[in-house]
Amino acid sequence: MLSHHERRRLAAIEQCLEADDPRLARRFDRWTPSRVSRRAARGAALMIMVGAVGTLAGLLLAIPSMLVVFLTALIAGLFLLARARRANR
Repeated sequence: MLSHHERRRLAAIEQCLEADDPRLARRFDRWTPSRVSRRAARGAALMIMVGAVGTLAGLLLAIPSMLVVFLTALIAGLFLLARARRANR
């Protein structure tokens, strides 16, 4: 978390940016971490679903390589989802 002095300094920098280039400042206003983290969370959820279905198919069809690949995707999706949730705080 930023200290009081750092927050004041950041606010001053933001004001200078808005005064110097309002168009660029508006572009930054539209890009928020929550929007990015929601997109990452959706992608992670999709990766988890695909990984779960693929893992189940690998188990049912007894294809070890398929099982490993989709289980890896499932675990990676879980890590990405946790990271997206942490970024949204």
